[in-house]
Amino acid sequence: MKRPPVPRDGVIPGVGAYETDRPGFLMAGTARFGDVWQVAPHVHMVAGLDGTRQVLRRTGQEFGAPRGTFTLPRRARREDEAVEAMRIRTLRHGRVGRNAGVLAVGAAELADSWPVGGETEALPRLADAVAEMAARYHFGPDADELLHAERELVRLRGTIGPRYVHLPGWVPAPARLRVRHCQQRMAARIARVVDRRVEVAAFGTGGDVLGELMRACARSGVNPAVYLPFRLVTAMVAAREMVGPAAGWVVAALAEHPRWAERIAVEAAPVLARPDAVDGAALSRLMLTDAFVRETLRLYPPNWLLPRTVVAPVQVGGYELHPGERVMVSPYLLHRDPRYFPEAAVFDPDRWLDPAAGPEKGAYLPYGAGPRTCPGASLATTELVLVAACMAHRYVIRRHPLTPTTWGTFRPTGLRVQCRPRDMGVGAGC
Repeated sequence: MKRPPVPRDGVIPGVGAYETDRPGFLMAGTARFGDVWQVAPHVHMVAGLDGTRQVLRRTGQEFGAPRGTFTLPRRARREDEAVEAMRIRTLRHGRVGRNAGVLAVGAAELADSWPVGGETEALPRLADAVAEMAARYHFGPDADELLHAERELVRLRGTIGPRYVHLPGWVPAPARLRVRHCQQRMAARIARVVDRRVEVAAFGTGGDVLGELMRACARSGVNPAVYLPFRLVTAMVAAREMVGPAAGWVVAALAEHPRWAERIAVEAAPVLARPDAVDGAALSRLMLTDAFVRETLRLYPPNWLLPRTVVAPVQVGGYELHPGERVMVSPYLLHRDPRYFPEAAVFDPDRWLDPAAGPEKGAYLPYGAGPRTCPGASLATTELVLVAACMAHRYVIRRHPLTPTTWGTFRPTGLRVQCRPRDMGVGAGC
């Protein structure tokens, strides 16, 4: 069986360019060598729909996912099927829609507090806003106690450079230890909230996720103070680390495409007149905004590169891969492939307004695919739609050039925007 093509002398000419423009480098290599090729010794790029789908869907079988920087304590590693099922249900589209008012209020507060006139560094504000929206969705009345607890943890995760990525998990690297200790401190804060609710039997009858998960734990005989905190840490970090950059790309796109921003502003006006009353039916009327967000995530997926390790002999695209080798698949490359998206380099939200004209199944995966699909996809998308709607309705946005960075998440580094009130009348809420 064939092995993936190896560029001349085993090294692609200009490999140093990878650090300058990683997506561009991988796109150029794929165009030159095909959908499966060797980037470096024992490291292969897998592009194209069939190969990408195979790698992601077979994760847990022939392919393994990296462990990452978060590890559950031994006593919390055993999963309870009923509690996990409830955790997934709390993040599904219908459940998010029923509690969208909490998220809409957060998006309105973001727009209300945005500085007008002068230039503003956008990413920190957006990351704080979406993290707060997620905290209120998960923790309800206890959110204030936990607001931005994940900020330092995300900062520390950003200090883990490439040299740590492939070290075995047991290696006590200083950067890893700092992340682990911060993770433990944040989990302890969540555990204190859980313990307090247990003491007063305040699992709640409202819509916050923590109450629902605690009730599921009670039914299964699981200790919620052990089982839930570390899992909720992961959810809060994802809100800041993934949804924050995505919100940055959405705001950047609003500035770059003012006609679309104006259409979104008109669409949003009646829907967001009362943010606290927004529900799933109201969200369904933000069709242009949803298409705009989808197209932004197509061109700028924060989780742009997904690594996997080969754990069993496998063939991909007619090439043989061996255990221990690493493969990379890229939503960024797939989303810009003209085989699956006509005029793939063009920003065109209209492509999402006709369901019959949508992409082939599996070609659009801003939140991954297979068993490692992000469970919070609906929550993240709803946050982004509401941020886009509120910001476009309230402001005309201008921006300066930015620098995309791709270590970790794909983010619009240096995004500075200038907002002035949109002249269409300012009602309640957004």
